[in-house]
Amino acid sequence: MATAHGEHAEARAHVLGKGVDEESEAPCGDEEAVLVTASSPGHPATKGEQPVNISRFDTLDGLRGIGCLLVVAYHLRLGVNSAWICIGVFFSLSGFLMTSQALRTQAKHGEFNVFIFWKRRVARLIPALMLTVASIACATLIEKAITGEQDPIASYYLRKDLLYTIAYGQNWNLISQQQDYFSDPKPSVVRHVWSLSIEEQYYILWPLLFQAIQRAATFVTASKGRESSVPEPDPAMSPSMSTPAMRFLLKALLSFELVAITFSQYICKYVYETQGGSAAYYASWTRAGEFAVGGLVACCFHLSPWINEQISRSPERPPMSTLLRITLEVAGAVAFVTLVGCSMISVPQDVLMDHYVRWLRLPVAFVITFCAIAQVLQTSEPLPPWAIFTKFAGSRSLGAADSVVSYHTACTSYIGFS
Repeated sequence: MATAHGEHAEARAHVLGKGVDEESEAPCGDEEAVLVTASSPGHPATKGEQPVNISRFDTLDGLRGIGCLLVVAYHLRLGVNSAWICIGVFFSLSGFLMTSQALRTQAKHGEFNVFIFWKRRVARLIPALMLTVASIACATLIEKAITGEQDPIASYYLRKDLLYTIAYGQNWNLISQQQDYFSDPKPSVVRHVWSLSIEEQYYILWPLLFQAIQRAATFVTASKGRESSVPEPDPAMSPSMSTPAMRFLLKALLSFELVAITFSQYICKYVYETQGGSAAYYASWTRAGEFAVGGLVACCFHLSPWINEQISRSPERPPMSTLLRITLEVAGAVAFVTLVGCSMISVPQDVLMDHYVRWLRLPVAFVITFCAIAQVLQTSEPLPPWAIFTKFAGSRSLGAADSVVSYHTACTSYIGFS
C-alpha cells in the first residue's frame, strides 16, 4: 500500500502498516517489533542449511504481495474470479500484528500508549491519503477543463466520496449509496479506499479496547492477589509473556476475540439477508471478525512458552527438529495453496457469496493466518535447502509487489476495470 497501507485500495488496504518504524525505547513499539526472525546467532547454519537473511516480515510481506496481485488480477478480469475472498486475509494479518504489538509492548513497558500509537498512524497514513485525494481532485478539475463537461450530480457524489475518504468512512458511504461491489458499471474512483477506511477504524478502536481489557485484567489479578505489574526486563532479552498478569490478560483477550468472532458472524449473516452481499462485504461489523481471527491467533501463539522462545531467539533454546521444520514448511505451503486456491474457485458469484457469508469467510482467514504465522517461525533459524515455500514467500520481489500494486487503484478506476 503505498505504505504498507497507504493502502491504497483493497489489495493493500489491509495489511498492516508494514513495518512501522521500530523504536525500542518507546512504550509503543510497532509491528516489526512483534516477531524476530532470520538467521539466529545462537544457531549458526549447519551443513545443508542455508543462512538466508530473511527479515522479520518478509514471508508475511510475500504472502500479502501474492494476495495483492490476485486482487489486481481480479479487477483486471484476468480469470481469478473469486480473488475478492482474499481481502479478509489482509484484515486478519493486521489483527494478528496489532494484537501482538500491543501485548509485547505491555509486557515490556507495562503500558500500551494509545496516543503514541495514534501519532505514528497519523504520520504514516494521512500524508499518503491527502496526496491521493488531492491528485483525484486535480485530475477531475483538469478533465472538466478539457472536456467542458459540467455534471452537478457527479460533482456532488465525487465531493461526498472524497470527504468520506478523508474521514475514513468510505465503506459506510458505499453502503448508503447501495453501490454493488461486484457489478457496479461506474464505481466511485475511490471505491477501493473502503478497505483502508475499515483498517483505520480498527486502528482507532482497537487500542482503546485493548487498554480497557488490560486495565480490567490488572484489576482482577490485583484483587485476587496475583502479580499485577510486569517487572522491567533486561533490555537485551525479549519481553516475557509468562507472568501471571500477562497470561491472565492473554486469556481475557482470547475470550474477547471469540466473542467478537461470534458477533461478527451473526451480524454478517443478518446484513447479508437484509441488505445484500455488497453491504455485508463492506460493513465494518463484518470485518471485525477477521481482525478478531488475527487477534485470536496472536493470543494462541503468545500463550505458548516455546513460541515465545523462538520469537525471542533465546540462546538457550535447542534447535528445531527436522520434523518440526517440515511441519512449519507444510504450514507455509497450506497458506499459499489456500490463498491461491480460494481465488480460483469457479462458481457463480452469488452462490459463492452465500457460502462465503455463511461459513467460508472466517475459516479461510484463520487457516491462512495461522499457517502464515507458523511459517514465520521457520525463519527463526537458518533455512534448510528444501524450504522452498518459505524462500519463495520471503523473496523481496513479492514484498515489492505488495507496495507497487498500490498504484492499480486509480488506473483500474479510470480505465473502467474496477
